[in-house]
Amino acid sequence: PFAQLPIDLQDSPKRWREWAELEAPEAAPLPGDWAKLPELYRVLVLKAFRPDRLVYAMTGFVGAHLGERYLNVSSSLASLLPRSAPGTPILFVLSPGADPVREVEELAEKNGVYVENGRLHMVSLGQSQEAVAEAAIVAARKAGGWVLLQNLHMMLDWSAAFLTRSIEQLPPQDQRYRLFLSSEPHPGLPIGVLQSCLKLSSEVPHGLNANLRRALQPFSEDYFQECARPQKLKAVVLSLCTFHSVIVERIKYGRLGWNQRYPFRAADLVACANVAFNTLDAEHKVPWGDLRYIFGDIMYGGHITDPYDRILCSAYLDQYICDELLLAG
Repeated sequence: PFAQLPIDLQDSPKRWREWAELEAPEAAPLPGDWAKLPELYRVLVLKAFRPDRLVYAMTGFVGAHLGERYLNVSSSLASLLPRSAPGTPILFVLSPGADPVREVEELAEKNGVYVENGRLHMVSLGQSQEAVAEAAIVAARKAGGWVLLQNLHMMLDWSAAFLTRSIEQLPPQDQRYRLFLSSEPHPGLPIGVLQSCLKLSSEVPHGLNANLRRALQPFSEDYFQECARPQKLKAVVLSLCTFHSVIVERIKYGRLGWNQRYPFRAADLVACANVAFNTLDAEHKVPWGDLRYIFGDIMYGGHITDPYDRILCSAYLDQYICDELLLAG
């Protein structure tokens, strides 16, 4: 169907340039008779001219042909836990900025599994951590505990030996035992481990709306009601989520978004929300300057190394974390 496309590009370069330079070419018809192409073919043409808009085009295509429910698919650890077993670990496939620790901790707490009662073990894998990880697995097998082994890609040889054998050959003494793993995508990950695991990917959402939905997930109504000023906390948390969504969305624009690539995480957002929670509980007058300093120079600022990126982060916080936020409340 594209045999005449090169000829048409030569004959009508102006109209093709005008279409390709549109802000959202996926929402506009192709020039001339090319607008009559089937939708999937139009997406392929868009991919050739404007690959930066492909995600948006595919979002529209999937929504139109498969339904809106496929655009907001959310897989959570809680939904996977019933399908797991002592011999079926859950593997978090990490993307930049993803951190499963808090999600595991929250789910463990709901199931009565705590560090304090000796049933929750978390090990960040790396050099000389083999003995620590093995001891955690042995203890959890006996007590029916949970183990989270982070950064599996850092210890591939150990994973191929002890971990694979632990999953496939060693039955636990308590059926409540669960194993959670996290790893960046790596070609050297042991096949035996991958085949045994339920996989959960934490891809960063595409688009501001999807980022905002993801950012709001950790905060329940119960969280807000525990604060002395729940309505004000809701306003601050919503503003923080918007700030988080915006700075994460900027990452996809490369050097146009940030001078360096930063691993902003949901854990940063939750930490900032907890600071706001404690501040609203303790202070009658909100110290906005202190909050902006904590958020912009410590929590999120701890990732930022470029001075101009720090200025950008501060500029956003000046707009999002200020007195005007609570005027309606």
